[in-house]
Amino acid sequence: MGCAGSKGGKNPEEPAKATDTPLRPRRKQSCERNSVVGNMVQQNMSERSFSDDYDDNGHVVLGSGMSGSVFTAVSRRTHVRHAIKTLNIQQMGVEGMEELRREVSAMRRLDHPNIVRLFETYEDHKRGQIIMVLELCSGGELVNKLMEQPQNRGLSERDAAGLVTKMLSALLHCHQHDVVHRDIKLDNFVYESTAQDAELKLIDFGLSHVAARGRGEVETMTGRVGTLSYMAPEVLLRHPYTAACDMWSLGVVAFILLSGRRPFHCRDRQEKIQRILTTEPSFGTSWATTSAQAIDFVRRLLVKEPELRMTAQEAMRHEWILKSKADSVGKELRNPMAAIAHNSHVLRSMQAFSGASMMHKVALELLAFATPSAEVDDMRRVFYAIDTDGSGTISRDEFDAAMGAHPELNSQALKSLFDTLDFAKKGELGYNEFLAATLGGSQKLQNLDEETVRNVFQMIDRDSDGIVTRDDLMQCLGANTTEEELDVMFAQLGKKADGKLFFMDLYRLMSGKDGTKHAGITLKRSVTLSPQPEGEVKSRGPSFSQVGRSSTMSNVVLHTEASAHNAEDLSQAARAGIAVMRTRSSQDNILSSASAQDPADGATSGSTAAAAVPACKGRMSPARI
Repeated sequence: MGCAGSKGGKNPEEPAKATDTPLRPRRKQSCERNSVVGNMVQQNMSERSFSDDYDDNGHVVLGSGMSGSVFTAVSRRTHVRHAIKTLNIQQMGVEGMEELRREVSAMRRLDHPNIVRLFETYEDHKRGQIIMVLELCSGGELVNKLMEQPQNRGLSERDAAGLVTKMLSALLHCHQHDVVHRDIKLDNFVYESTAQDAELKLIDFGLSHVAARGRGEVETMTGRVGTLSYMAPEVLLRHPYTAACDMWSLGVVAFILLSGRRPFHCRDRQEKIQRILTTEPSFGTSWATTSAQAIDFVRRLLVKEPELRMTAQEAMRHEWILKSKADSVGKELRNPMAAIAHNSHVLRSMQAFSGASMMHKVALELLAFATPSAEVDDMRRVFYAIDTDGSGTISRDEFDAAMGAHPELNSQALKSLFDTLDFAKKGELGYNEFLAATLGGSQKLQNLDEETVRNVFQMIDRDSDGIVTRDDLMQCLGANTTEEELDVMFAQLGKKADGKLFFMDLYRLMSGKDGTKHAGITLKRSVTLSPQPEGEVKSRGPSFSQVGRSSTMSNVVLHTEASAHNAEDLSQAARAGIAVMRTRSSQDNILSSASAQDPADGATSGSTAAAAVPACKGRMSPARI
């Protein structure tokens, strides 16, 4: 069994029709090769169990609900700690299974520094569980940062603009890759670590819509899903809607970050719906110090008519966002040429990568895929600088502009270099492709050792038999890989076309006989090649004394809303620590047409309805963002 996809080399992407009904997996017919990121998301069926690959001894529970739980576990292959999401098959039902398929299908399409990464899934029918292995984000939710602000205030405008810019880039990437999230809200943005400058990540694609290729911004949907406070008018009205629904939700998020208030808040569900449908957001005295550009940005997102709302691409070109991008990085990264000039090793690493064998490139793609995000932060910053349109990919024009720092390269040399880096042959460089080509420029990956190479080998050799076959490589590269390409890969390694690849073959390939540099990376050779370590798995993950809570399991009170209507409620909330863990179904954020008696922000059709709440007049109790 290889490193990617289901058995038989099928493409597991499942584009959905406008009715939200996923299609069966089918082979892609274009000349593009799927990126290793998409193919690497392994779907393990009954032949391999989760416990074979992960150690959950001493795990930390991040959250739990009716349908499953989220906890930490350490990979036995890479020793990296991950977030593990388990779901009970029987309790999920048909709708829950469809939601999970959408989530996996969506995440396989996406490769962006501000989107959480899915590594693999397991289906354990004996235990009745489906397990998702995700990138662990230990820095907590964005909503918690908002709650740390003084009363009656949001974040500083500069901080809010920086966060919205990252959110917008993630959304633009989703829409350009035919994914509509449909549940954009503060709860679904988390920090990757507790570091002061930790990166923000978009999570939870359970309600996402996967559109047909090339129709991500125009394909219509009809499902009334999401979280009420963030739900667009056309979704509430059950009109056919498009990706513009995400842009409305982003407008609500931006409004909250800047003011500390929800734009249409009311405890009564029906009154809140009427406010969303009929009233305009109010920019009162609390916005007196907010720039006109920021207010204009929010106004142009909170437009009732979806066709008049800014698209993600238009929003990325808004004056407020452009100013934020210019202010958010150091001088050495403020433009593409400066970023490359300041990191001269990037070009050397790219040139070495372009001249490497195909197998070597595959190994570096896998290494980039498995490396924790924080360990490639320096190259991530360079990527941000080159990606001037914020799409999460580097176009040929963006690449050429950045390489203007090297006038010695003529147009033909630049074209040739770009084509060799474009491993997936899509006419653009994905984030993982960029990392793979620049690993030699990363300070934390300058000196790889035998263990790191073994981890890469084990990502291909998924059945741990010590042998990589043609089928393994086919699954890593995707169904569009030709037999001739595989022949070339084996020939480059001095193997017969029907041969087998062993660990020593990969080690020699990446290290060279005398430990020489390959693709800008020097491997430190051990005196002896040690056997694969057995026994206890050692964690290399961060400290978890303050583990971030699950994004779908926290109740919060906005200071401004509580203080304006109920001082007693605020003091109670403060004593409770503002953010309270709740245990509920992973689908509690779905607004069901059958839940007319649910609280203001709605619940799933399968959840227990809360007691009826009073109308908006009078005191206001804490409510979920």
